[in-house]
Amino acid sequence: MENARTTRREDREMEEVVKWGLEKGALMHGIRAARVDQGQRGIVAVENVGNGQVILSVPRAILMSVETARLDPAIRRMEEQVSLTSQQVLAIHLLQESAKGKHSAWFPYLKQLPRGYTLLSHFLHKESLEMQDVHGIDRCMKCRNVERENWQQVRPCLEALIANTKLRSFQAWLWATATLDSRTMFIPNDRAGVLTPIGDLFNYAPPPPPYLRKPEEVLNIVIGAEENDRGADQEKDAGYGTYDTHNNQYQIITCAEYTKHEQIFLCYGRYTNLELLQSYGFMMEDNKHDQHLFSDGDLHDCFKREDVPSKNLAVLANGCPSWNLIILLRAQTQAKEVLNYSG
Repeated sequence: MENARTTRREDREMEEVVKWGLEKGALMHGIRAARVDQGQRGIVAVENVGNGQVILSVPRAILMSVETARLDPAIRRMEEQVSLTSQQVLAIHLLQESAKGKHSAWFPYLKQLPRGYTLLSHFLHKESLEMQDVHGIDRCMKCRNVERENWQQVRPCLEALIANTKLRSFQAWLWATATLDSRTMFIPNDRAGVLTPIGDLFNYAPPPPPYLRKPEEVLNIVIGAEENDRGADQEKDAGYGTYDTHNNQYQIITCAEYTKHEQIFLCYGRYTNLELLQSYGFMMEDNKHDQHLFSDGDLHDCFKREDVPSKNLAVLANGCPSWNLIILLRAQTQAKEVLNYSG
C-alpha cells in the first residue's frame, strides 16, 4: 500500500515538473515522461524519432547552476569571505532553495528530486563491508570522509544562510552532493555542471563495449563453438546532452532512431560498476565496462619491479586480464624463469 502511494506521488510530481518546465519554455519533441521498466521513471518516444534529433530543449532560465547561485547577494558575499569550490557553491544553492519550500523559483523541480540516494558516500562502514571487496570498501570510506571534510568547511556558510537545522546537517549535505553527482549535466568552464529539469529524467545506457579479446585468444587455446558463441547483439547508441550557447538552452540529442513507446536513454560515459555506484548509486547486471582491480597485496611480488605497469591491473568483464596485467604477469614469469635457469 505504501509503495502504491509512493508511486502515485512520484508520478504526480513528475507530471508537475514537466508541466512547469513547458510553461517556462522547455520544448519536448516526440517524447514524454513516463513509468518505464528500466529505471522506474524515464523518457519514451510518442512517435518515431530520428537519429541526431533534438528531443528536449531546456532554457537557461530554469537551469540550476553556479550562475544562478551567484544571483543571490548573500552567496556572493559568502564567496568573498570563504574559498569555495563551484561544487560547494551549487550544493549550498540547492540546500538554500530547498529551505525556501514553495517560495523557491524551482519548487516543482526540487519537490520531485529523490528523498534519498545509495551512492558510496552514503554507505556506513558496516554496510561497506558487505561489498566484500577491498577496493569498494576503501572507496566508500574515502568518499564519505571527503564529503564530511567538505561539510565541515561549509558549515559556517550553511549556518549563516539556512535557518532550518535539518538542512544544515551532514545528512542534508550528503543528499545535496549526491543530487549533484548523479544529476548534473556537463557545461564548459564550470566543473559543477548544471541541474537540468526534465533532462535528468532520462536513464543511463553505457557506450558501446570496448574490444575485448576472447579468453582463447589470450590463453592460446581452442574453445568449442557452442561454449564460445555468445552472440553480438548491438544495442542502440544512447543520446547525449550539450549546452547551446547560441540559443541559451540545454539540449538532449539522439544518437539512434527510436520507434513509438521505446525508452530513450542518455550516455554519461564509460563506468565500471564501482564507479556507477560511486557517482550514481546503481550498478548494471551486465556491464561490459566492468572490471575487477587487484590490490597491492594480490600482486605483492610483482610490485618489487620498477619496469612494469602499476596501474589498471584488472580482470575485465569477459574474464580476460587487462593489457597492463598481461605485461606484468609475463614480466614476472620471465623473471622467475631466468632465476630458475641461473640456479
